Amino acid sequence: MASNVALEFKTEKLRADWERRCREVLQHFNLPDRRLLCGFDEEKSDWFQSIGHRDARGLHCLTQGSGLWPDFLESRRYEGATAAFDSLVYIPMVPPTDAPFVFVVTFAHELQHFVQYWTEPRISLANNLFYENLSMLDPSIPSYETWHVPTERDAMIKSKQVAVSLFKQEGVQGELRSLMSNDNVGKEWEYFQGLSSSATRNLRDETDHLVKQYQNEILAHRSIWPPGIDFTTNDWWK
Repeated sequence: MASNVALEFKTEKLRADWERRCREVLQHFNLPDRRLLCGFDEEKSDWFQSIGHRDARGLHCLTQGSGLWPDFLESRRYEGATAAFDSLVYIPMVPPTDAPFVFVVTFAHELQHFVQYWTEPRISLANNLFYENLSMLDPSIPSYETWHVPTERDAMIKSKQVAVSLFKQEGVQGELRSLMSNDNVGKEWEYFQGLSSSATRNLRDETDHLVKQYQNEILAHRSIWPPGIDFTTNDWWK
């Protein structure tokens, strides 16, 4: 595991149950040279519920401006007067995420968001705009269809690669059959099943395509633009 990644568990039981699995997932990533804290809770904290997507099982966020963390993580936040980490990945270990397959997919998904941001931050910020506002920009898209956002699809593909590596193709298909029976959540797993783990993706081109597709709607809602990004320019990502 990279030396700039720290794992913090709310309880020793969580550590005993999940640390090995965390390290197995991390072995499938070539992480950027940034400091990452991964926190694993035994409940969905009020902090997570206040900033997370309604159906999210975990999140990646920058440490700067992320508000007051859960107590077991807050103590790790600073080294002296400076931030100890650049990013936080937070996962509540509650159903269904406390099942090994769902955990692997969730953790790999959030790690990929960490990679995305610190590789191309402007592309990542633009995708966050779509993630938070796609239903407003296009009311025909249900809120649970997050895979229309390029960084979400990319994270799904990466997490499927990791899952296939750890559970093999037959194991993945067996897990998905039971997960797909759950209404809207099942739709996510149905889409996940159809993804090729070797699918190619180009986040810049796919995101620029969305910007052009929803250009009128984006121009009408300048208040949601990420700081420092001007969508009126052809190379807004620079």
